[in-house]
Amino acid sequence: MKKYFIIIAALAAAISCSKEKSNIAPAPESESILTPLSFRLASEQTKTVLDGKSILWSTADKINVFSGASFGTNSQFSVTSTEEDGLVATFEGLGEVSPEYYALSPYQAGATIDASGKITASIPASQAAISGSFGPEVNLSVAHITGSEQIRFSNAGALLSVAIPDAGITAVKIESLGGESLTGTATVDYNDGEPTVDIISGNSYVESTVSGAGTYYFVVFPGNYSGGFKITLTRSGYTASVQNTKALDLKRNNNVSLMDIKSVPADAWKVVFTPGEKVYIKGLSNADENGQELSYITSTYYNPVPGGSSPSSPAPGDNSALAGITYNYEVWARIAEDDEVYFETESGARFALNVACDQAAPIGPDEVGPRISVSDSPYRIRLNLPTGQAQVVRVGIVNYSIIYGNVSENLTYDKAGAWKLDNYVFRYADNQSWDPTLSRYRFSVWFNWKGGQGGSNADVWQVYGNCTNINNTNQVPSTEDPANNYYYLQPMTEDGWDCIFYLDLNRLCNGGVNGSRKGTINLYMNNAYGHFTHGFSNVVDNN
Repeated sequence: MKKYFIIIAALAAAISCSKEKSNIAPAPESESILTPLSFRLASEQTKTVLDGKSILWSTADKINVFSGASFGTNSQFSVTSTEEDGLVATFEGLGEVSPEYYALSPYQAGATIDASGKITASIPASQAAISGSFGPEVNLSVAHITGSEQIRFSNAGALLSVAIPDAGITAVKIESLGGESLTGTATVDYNDGEPTVDIISGNSYVESTVSGAGTYYFVVFPGNYSGGFKITLTRSGYTASVQNTKALDLKRNNNVSLMDIKSVPADAWKVVFTPGEKVYIKGLSNADENGQELSYITSTYYNPVPGGSSPSSPAPGDNSALAGITYNYEVWARIAEDDEVYFETESGARFALNVACDQAAPIGPDEVGPRISVSDSPYRIRLNLPTGQAQVVRVGIVNYSIIYGNVSENLTYDKAGAWKLDNYVFRYADNQSWDPTLSRYRFSVWFNWKGGQGGSNADVWQVYGNCTNINNTNQVPSTEDPANNYYYLQPMTEDGWDCIFYLDLNRLCNGGVNGSRKGTINLYMNNAYGHFTHGFSNVVDNN
């Protein structure tokens, strides 16, 4: 299919028809003189026609025009006007007046040409296909312009198409199973209007984002594709692949339909997931709980300060009753009896627990998880995504205690993995002269049921303490904000008092006067601060 142009360049400015003297010195022979040139499409055929598939010209279109000696001047020409609803276009730009020109569409800044007129240009691997046609800036075509005769652009590529259903598909990728190059950079020889292609560097795939059902067309290099093709469809968080293994000898200007995909089986969709992606808990009936972001657990998550705990302190980790799972995500949330819990990544992939709550596996993009809870209660859920390890334990008691004075108080669950104790009267012990601080505190959690239907008892305390450096001194936080890493906490491998926190006596206990102030103790076992942490709020004099 062809495109025709008429050259209507005004040459008078470049040709002297008089021997009158001039005060303007002639340009050196080595310098090129650029002159306004104009080319007009004179064909009834539309832009970049490939076996009936076309896009009309618009004023946004640009082409390369090569002019001058050895075609050494590479200029960008733009569409300045269109006629007949885009069937005809006029291009204007600056070039050297020449007996012949070569042109390239669409414009490519990096395109080059040799003295014989062979153009080096590319077909992009990522294209912007639209339903019913191909992308507006991908169809590689070349032209040879001589004198004022009608000339034409000729296509260097061919078309492959895929028809898809409207199933939330957002992208299509075609790969050659034999490894042949579908796209890339090549030398194109105009060859009297039958361009030939010599690939320099290529890609064995072509891809495009898509929107809705339809047939999408991809411009590719002609060639013999011996192994056929793999077609990958993408939707949020998932991919599905099908193959057409029939060999194809694709000719220039061909338009070949690879596959009409009527529907995609639910089990064909495979999760696309990278650890570190945001993950959210879903399927919870309580709006305060549903949609919580899981905490992504890394090696630095529990040790935010270089050096970690002091050598005498217990190492971070779980006691033996809770150990044994390698996990990278954690969430604390209240689960109701009929909740169908699942986990959704920021890209849309879904995972669900099994009934026993010891495995997490991918599920379909529209599926939910099984009911896992037998009590309306907070649970701690740990997952390893995507390997599948899981652990669910019921949170029975969250306790705040001070090392001296037998001070022990239970916090009340608030919402979204947060506990609090209102109107707590801060106190400390003053009868241990060997310990100058006398105000060490920590948090402990009693897990008293293993999650999952038919789960066994798991009655065990887990200590949560300080994960910053300590030196057995009365450290105080630099700010009262729970985001201050002084307040960060982590599980400890043993039930000791080494990795604990210290009350700020001046702020919370009025310089050592026992029981002089009260306030709220807050525990945040969620991702609100990017870390499990705690803090004190609403502190007032205890009158």
